[in-house]
Amino acid sequence: MTAEELPPVSLIRMIRTAAPFVSLTEARVQYERVVEAMDRAGRTGRFLLTDLRLAPPRTDPGFETLIAEMRPRMLRGYRRQGVLTQTAAGTLQVSRHSRQDGIEVLISDSESQILGFFQIAAKMTR
Repeated sequence: MTAEELPPVSLIRMIRTAAPFVSLTEARVQYERVVEAMDRAGRTGRFLLTDLRLAPPRTDPGFETLIAEMRPRMLRGYRRQGVLTQTAAGTLQVSRHSRQDGIEVLISDSESQILGFFQIAAKMTR
């Protein structure tokens, strides 16, 4: 299958910057804004590409609790999901989170691999 044969996909791209959160309160406010933006944009029939390659590593209990609460609100309702990671530790963390949430996610360090997966998934379900 060539790129010309693959359908375009309706994509939402969420990019985590390298800027650390100064507090859990700030993190909550920022994640609430993300949820609101995703709700406004709509999820049905769309693919979600989350880019965590620049995200500072963080596994403290307070943050883990917050992100466990926010993940389902951010991730629900998308047709398929892919997550870009840069490190083995990041891949392991996203894998653990997706198992905890019961969500299938393609995890890769290659954006073209994830976009190709989305295009094939779009063609297969038409």
